[in-house]
Amino acid sequence: MKKLHSCIFVSILLILSGCNENKEYVGVCTISGKIDNYKKAKLQLFEITLSRNYFVSKIEVDDDGSFELEFNAKEKSIYGIQFRNSFIYFINDVPEITINTSENEFENYFTENSPETEALRQLIITEKRLATEKVIVDKLLYDKIVKTDTKIGSNPELLNLENKSDKAAIELRDYITGYIDSTNNKLLAIAACSFLNMNEDYNYLRLFSERIKKSVLNPKQKSDLKLELDKIRDGFKYIAPIKRIKAVNTEEQEIALENINGKYVFLNIWATWCYSSKEQIPFLKDVYSKHKENEMIEFINVAIDEDVKQWKNFLVQNSFVMKNNLCDPFGNEASILKRFGVDYIPTNFLLDKSGNIITTNIMKNDIGYVIDSILKNN
Repeated sequence: MKKLHSCIFVSILLILSGCNENKEYVGVCTISGKIDNYKKAKLQLFEITLSRNYFVSKIEVDDDGSFELEFNAKEKSIYGIQFRNSFIYFINDVPEITINTSENEFENYFTENSPETEALRQLIITEKRLATEKVIVDKLLYDKIVKTDTKIGSNPELLNLENKSDKAAIELRDYITGYIDSTNNKLLAIAACSFLNMNEDYNYLRLFSERIKKSVLNPKQKSDLKLELDKIRDGFKYIAPIKRIKAVNTEEQEIALENINGKYVFLNIWATWCYSSKEQIPFLKDVYSKHKENEMIEFINVAIDEDVKQWKNFLVQNSFVMKNNLCDPFGNEASILKRFGVDYIPTNFLLDKSGNIITTNIMKNDIGYVIDSILKNN
């Protein structure tokens, strides 16, 4: 794997030979291209930082799938074109950028004219491949745990799979940190930071944040990285007691969450109008069905829908039943978003028995594995 990483770095450094961060392009940028097999749907352009996505513009698409948009860029930055739940990412390093893709494989795009966009695309492809290797091992481990119903430490086969999973995680992190440390392009380094765990890699990311203070990097990118790190420094890992959440239940009664001290808590923050939130429902149903009688864990599902009746109807129509199905009906102003520092949904947290965050933003297909692993080893 070390040799593979060396080859990757050489290739990327060659790509970046003309991608010095001091060569800023600022002004009107034109993004154009074509989406094969296009069926009418909305495209939106966002500026992407580690803290949030800033809406820039809607993108009109012709019937044949072609599109073109001009927008003013005050700074060179990372941008994303959103199509349903997928993104194409690019960097405005040149005045005109061409991107071609297919609706069926939107994230597998091709670029022209933009060296930094191509470098960003290669970074994303490599991270995805290495992450997929870990997911395959984790899925096999999860299936074996469920089948044998044993703890990892007492089963040599499971222990071997766990070691493989740990090795894959180390290789992935080594690739990302190696990329950050070796590239001269701080904007691409910021993109690579998005693949790290902000809690586990806090110290590394804090040092990186200090290193780029005097660089010519887009100020918004620097400030939003600092913002995310400050959330952790100021107690994001040690949140206020979850039982202070103010929300209503399906009877439209305001409730206080009691009897959760000394338990693990899986907290999911979502909305019925959010496509990604709805995608994870089958996975949440499965894990809740398996563990709803387990006294070691509580599942809390908080929607931020402003229309409580619509939320209730959605639960009934989708047979989405949980003991703690709650609604904080204030949309983007919902108190739970502020209490937990949430900038987008769906967002989930797994908390330990003291209310500290074990992990956050678990992928929908990993929720069962993560919760099973925690409960089986405690």
